[in-house]
Amino acid sequence: MFIGESVLLAAFIFAWALARRHKGKHHHYVMLGAFLVDILAFKPLMIARAFDVYGPYPWSGTGISSHFFLDIAVVVFGVSSVVLGFKFRVKKAGKMFLPPKGRSHKWLGYLFIALWVATFALGIRVFVWAHLG
Repeated sequence: MFIGESVLLAAFIFAWALARRHKGKHHHYVMLGAFLVDILAFKPLMIARAFDVYGPYPWSGTGISSHFFLDIAVVVFGVSSVVLGFKFRVKKAGKMFLPPKGRSHKWLGYLFIALWVATFALGIRVFVWAHLG
């Protein structure tokens, strides 16, 4: 899981760099792909593994509740950012652009990345508490 999440982190950073370089179409596909892999593959795998290892929720001594609530916020901001990205995008000559009125997508995207990184770090901390502490 750590390796897969690290690859997703690299993909999110790469997608952010593409957006900064005004490569909208490429940013769109990398970000959407990484987000969907995270939501549809990694999150269900982590939840299933957690229930197998720890049993029914809550898992005392792991600090998992704060991780879950932060992860829910990540999903909400991620979905909101994707929706706004589709709402405000402009396609011209096969290229995608984000007009000035699309700033909400940009700021939600920043918030999404920051919270995703915080969730990743907290997940590592929870793992350390549960297995090494």
